[in-house]
Amino acid sequence: MFKKRLLLVLFLILGICSLTLVGCKRNNPEPGHNHDELAWVEEVKATESKDGMAGHYFCEVCGKYFDANKQEVTRESLVLKYQPQQPTCDHDNLTWVAEVAATETADGLAGHYYCEVCGKYFDANKQEVTRESLVLKYQAPQTVNHQSAFVTELAAGAQTR
Repeated sequence: MFKKRLLLVLFLILGICSLTLVGCKRNNPEPGHNHDELAWVEEVKATESKDGMAGHYFCEVCGKYFDANKQEVTRESLVLKYQPQQPTCDHDNLTWVAEVAATETADGLAGHYYCEVCGKYFDANKQEVTRESLVLKYQAPQTVNHQSAFVTELAAGAQTR
């Protein structure tokens, strides 16, 4: 019984050592290691939710990546980023937004249609416009200098007599 356990422990140690040596060999390949026998890995296209990877060569011995011209590259440079799909919008469900008049202190906004799906703005004829084109600029109030106007009137009246 003791011999069987000892034998089992020795096999486990041997297995662990051999796995460690494989890992060491990958990180420290034998002297004279070259990349003549690289394995081609087909491209994996990115999806709407997952990254893909460009086609490339891979060295099974040292774990390095190479582009189609067999130039060494990083794994990160081969990643094809996924692009979330933007919802398509036919602007069938536009909402009318009433005009907000400009005040003496704030801009207003012309009446327009707004698409809740894509966030775009449309004029009264349902032609796409920018939000900036709908802005109604406020006008600062005109200040009148009443004293100057009175003096000017007096001067004008004095000249006509």
